[in-house]
Amino acid sequence: MDNSLIPLRSGIAVALFLAAIWGIAAALNPMATYHLAPLLIVGAVPFAARDLEGKTMPILIGLAIALGTTLIIAAFGLLRGPSLLPTGGALLEAIALTTGAVVVGLMVVRLVPRR
Repeated sequence: MDNSLIPLRSGIAVALFLAAIWGIAAALNPMATYHLAPLLIVGAVPFAARDLEGKTMPILIGLAIALGTTLIIAAFGLLRGPSLLPTGGALLEAIALTTGAVVVGLMVVRLVPRR
């Protein structure tokens, strides 16, 4: 077992846990919008794996989990709550927040010097 991958695996587990919580919350109350859920999911993997070299991979894994969760929740019709955006709905908002989190994460990876 490669110990260097433990933080990455932990981050993936946390992101999947948050995705499951978001899915359960959406199923219980589809008229609510959980605005921070995509941001937390995207950020969980890179935060846990912050000491790994090549830090873009954890961000992209977080992106895949967040977008996958968003699309599954939307496919079940559970994104019916209000949106912070002037147009579009909760689906567009979730995709926009996910994209924004990834862009910020990639900028941080480029700007923060490696140890």
